[in-house]
Amino acid sequence: MPKTDNMTWIGIVEDGDLVATSMAGDREAFGRIVERYQRLLCSLAYSATGSVSESEDLAQEGFVDLTEDAVKQRLSRGRKILQKRVTSFVEGALSRSTPGRLFTVGVLAALPAMTPPAKAAGIGALAAQGT
Repeated sequence: MPKTDNMTWIGIVEDGDLVATSMAGDREAFGRIVERYQRLLCSLAYSATGSVSESEDLAQEGFVDLTEDAVKQRLSRGRKILQKRVTSFVEGALSRSTPGRLFTVGVLAALPAMTPPAKAAGIGALAAQGT
């Protein structure tokens, strides 16, 4: 891997190469992964917590000794929480935007007077005479 300034080096090396190299024990490659994604992780954590110090702690945890099973468990838990929040948001938005009785009255008021078509009126009259 060529060593130039940090930004150039970060942009050239693919994530997969950095992961493979860091898993082989190269701490510098792992440091490059952290440099590449620290802003994103801290931003996401901050948007969830609203606290800079908590967001940095969470981002550090994301980078450090988690097992694959722990990551899968956290992702599953996060997806469930997200699904509940999205469902709640959508239900709330729909209930706030649902037209009420006034809408129905307005639609009915806009309709012309309801008169049966001539043919149907004639059939109805004949039926009434026959009984």
